[in-house]
Amino acid sequence: MDDYTRSDDEESVESGILSQPVARSRPARDKSLFEDWLRDQRQDVYKNICDPSVRGESGLLTGSRRRDTGAGLIINSPREYQTELFERAKEKNIIVVLDTGTGKTLIAALLLRHVVEQELDDRRAGKGHRLAFFLVEKVALVHQQYKVLEANLDFPMGSLTGDSGGAIYTREFWNQMLQEKTVIVCTAEVLNQCLSHSFICMEQTNLLVFDEAHHAKKNHPYARIIKDFYVMPEADGHKRPRILGMTASPVDAKTNVHVAAAQLEGLLHCEIATVDDPTVFSRAAINKPTEGFIEYRNMDIPFETVLWQRLHHTVGQNPAFARLFTYSRECTIELGRWAADRVWKLWLTKDEADKIEARTARNFNKIQSLQPIADLDAEREAIKAVRQAHEWMKNPAFPELEFNRFHLSHKLIRLIEHLGENFDPTRDKCVIFAEQRLTVALLADLFQQPSLSLQGYKAGKLVNGFTHSYLGRPWNVDS
Repeated sequence: MDDYTRSDDEESVESGILSQPVARSRPARDKSLFEDWLRDQRQDVYKNICDPSVRGESGLLTGSRRRDTGAGLIINSPREYQTELFERAKEKNIIVVLDTGTGKTLIAALLLRHVVEQELDDRRAGKGHRLAFFLVEKVALVHQQYKVLEANLDFPMGSLTGDSGGAIYTREFWNQMLQEKTVIVCTAEVLNQCLSHSFICMEQTNLLVFDEAHHAKKNHPYARIIKDFYVMPEADGHKRPRILGMTASPVDAKTNVHVAAAQLEGLLHCEIATVDDPTVFSRAAINKPTEGFIEYRNMDIPFETVLWQRLHHTVGQNPAFARLFTYSRECTIELGRWAADRVWKLWLTKDEADKIEARTARNFNKIQSLQPIADLDAEREAIKAVRQAHEWMKNPAFPELEFNRFHLSHKLIRLIEHLGENFDPTRDKCVIFAEQRLTVALLADLFQQPSLSLQGYKAGKLVNGFTHSYLGRPWNVDS
């Protein structure tokens, strides 16, 4: 099954390479327009110097009852601009607009602690219990933000995702949360569903923190929570929860910056707040990420490998394989022919083959219920073909991976070369982002191939919140 013999046609295709960039960033023009708008519309947060006594307040996490020392906690040493934005968040709903790496989460932690301290006073006074919610868009961010907040806040907290089990969608569960917790970190959809079914109500919340608040539009869970549950008359002495949004920029390249900012403010009932003086970041010695580009040349015509053709002849009519055939073909452009074949071995495991067999049988049963004279031989042949395809994947005759354009795409070669020049596996960490799960699995597998001689690389993957160790400094692969 060795399909790694070059043909003249394939060599001629690879010679017709086109130049294209690795990634596209948001146009600098939009960002510049938004920054100009902020300067025109928002007051400089440094016009009013923060009261020095604030830093000495007992409410600023000077220690932790769960720890022997508070050293190293980010909340113990907020920057001046973070403290100022925190003070503003105490007075009104705001959307904090700061660049990545400037410490938006610390501002949220300060506000969370302030709100929870007030909540504990209310509970001691016999008032009803309320919860603060830190809302994120994706499951992986739940675990990430929970770890940061849990390390810096000395209050009972919980983290929830849709994978937490059916128990979270009951009133009894939320009654228990109200009694035992003060802060919940969860995906926005979890809270949206629980509010929709009245397991918890808006009156039982005292703070809503929206991470990456620019997603609040249309029918996104952020938008639904505000539109369906926050916008309501205050009753029975209950106040609406405070809102804190956080984003690097509310600008959408497809929308006028003025419109985008005004819409976000209106939807979240907030006022945009930022730092007008960029020199504060240099004074605070903040390490901002450096962006760069890698140029690569890939052929623009996908092709079908010999393995692809053999599998398509066997199981190409089975709809369960349609996605893999499409991905494998496109993979010849993005990652190369080796990856285009390797993905079959990674995907077509025994468990996956069993699922496809069961699905195939169910499909034929549906046909038979509508057409009693269905061809039973066709069903048996379809299931036999799935088993045969899986057998081929047990010990495929893959040649050893070679670091060249015949096996790998130029895009992938340039990434590996960049890591070799800039990445030290003994001290660095790296995150490589990809849009598809299959690409994540392929990259994790590729970096462990002995023939690449990537000494010290320990690659893993993070998909839907299940994390393993992964390389080093951040890099972006759009696949």
